[in-house]
Amino acid sequence: MIKNKGYRVTEEVKKKISLALKGKIPKNIKMIAGWNKGLKVSEKMKQRISNTLKKKGIKPILPFVSYGKDNPNWKGNNVSYSGLHYWLRRKLGEPKVCEHCKSSKRRLTWANKSWKYKRDIKDWISLCYSCHKYYDLKRL
Repeated sequence: MIKNKGYRVTEEVKKKISLALKGKIPKNIKMIAGWNKGLKVSEKMKQRISNTLKKKGIKPILPFVSYGKDNPNWKGNNVSYSGLHYWLRRKLGEPKVCEHCKSSKRRLTWANKSWKYKRDIKDWISLCYSCHKYYDLKRL
């Protein structure tokens, strides 16, 4: 449907516009393709979507995202500070209780046991801010 506020478009003009736009990707395709970001899709469904897009001659704009070591942007242990904390929250979730003072009402964070930033889930403990500060001061 063509929306032109205040203008009337004849059927002939609508047909001309339709023919001119045939086979072209709309400008707002990114908005259309973004709704399914992060959605889990089976391999069979991925194949069906891929075949449909090939028939229409459209290249997929957002490829199906692979996580972890399969992702081409995977950095392993060379990950940034924020990237490691994002990975940690995805794997362990938000901390619930401080492992030192057993408080659950304070603001909690993840802290390293070894003081080395590595992707080892066993190397992290849940601490409140005050316990985290004292824990880090022990290292110095």
